[in-house]
Amino acid sequence: MTAEELFSLPEDGWRYELQAGYLVEEPRPVFRHQLTLQRLNEIVGPVARAHGGRAVAKVDLILARQPDTVRAPDLSVFTREQWERVDLDRPYEGVADLVIEVLSPSNRPAEMHAKVADYLAAGVSQVWVADPWSSTVRVYETLLAPRVLCGDDRLEGGTALPGLAVRARDLFDPELPPPR
Repeated sequence: MTAEELFSLPEDGWRYELQAGYLVEEPRPVFRHQLTLQRLNEIVGPVARAHGGRAVAKVDLILARQPDTVRAPDLSVFTREQWERVDLDRPYEGVADLVIEVLSPSNRPAEMHAKVADYLAAGVSQVWVADPWSSTVRVYETLLAPRVLCGDDRLEGGTALPGLAVRARDLFDPELPPPR
C-alpha cells in the first residue's frame, strides 16, 4: 500500500500506519496513555515553541517511499527549520527531530522496536518511549543502546528542545493512581 492509498481509506474509527507498505492497525489508547501524552505535551510544547518549533500529537510522518512507511507518533517535536517546511494541510514528508511514543497495554515489544527502528532510520535524532505503568522512559539515539531513565534521572531535550532538563518522574502525572 502507498501513503496516498492509506490517506484515502474511509474513516472507520481506527488508526492505521504503514510499515514498509503494509497496513498496521494501531491500538486505541486508554486514559493513562492519554493523560501521560497530555503531560508530555505540557512539558515539551512550550520549550519547542520558545525555540520557534512545535510539538504536535498524532500527525502523519511519511518516513520512507517505495515501499512507503507512514508513522503517527504520539508526539512529534519539530525544530524551527522543520516547522517552516510544514504544510498544515498535508502529511509531513520527513521527520521531526524528536519523536515520543507512549506505551499502551496492547503494545508488543517487537512492534515498538520496529517503530523506533523506522524513526531512527529516517533520521529522527532522538526517540523517547514513555511507559506510564513503570514511570520509565527509554531514550533512543541508536536502536540497540537505549538509556532507561526513571525517578530523578535527568532527561535532556537535545537539539529539538535546547535547554530542557527534566527529571524522568516529572514526565508522568503525579496525580494518577498507581497502575492496578
